[in-house]
Amino acid sequence: MGWRGIGGLALLATALFLLPAAARTCDPMSFGAKADGKTKDTKAIQAAIDDCAAKGGGTVTLAYGVYLSAPIVLKSNITLEVKHDATLLGSPDHNDYPQATVFRAPGRQSLRSDGRTTRSDWSAHSRGHRYGGRRASCASRPPA
Repeated sequence: MGWRGIGGLALLATALFLLPAAARTCDPMSFGAKADGKTKDTKAIQAAIDDCAAKGGGTVTLAYGVYLSAPIVLKSNITLEVKHDATLLGSPDHNDYPQATVFRAPGRQSLRSDGRTTRSDWSAHSRGHRYGGRRASCASRPPA
């Protein structure tokens, strides 16, 4: 094998080493999420985000169930994916929401549904409205 073959193998090995970080999927269930719509899953969702970010990024997937959550913080190179069988529901507890909320931090974050929704489905400024029409939801800070 010549230098050209060795260089190709080194390039392939480097690509294979880097790919898992971008393709990593983190599941909040493995961090204790219940997804029962009653238990606050904030700590489990945040732990999945933090773990995924610490390993170079990836996708935190809410696959099924109803995840009740207080505010979470997305990090760079993290995508929060809400599948069609999942609901992300904002906590109705006013004490869960800080007085000032920064929705965007430097870096690359994203929220993705399974493609069954449109931009017009977002209702970002009212409490308890659903993201994606019927399946996934989010709530901003309720009015005081």
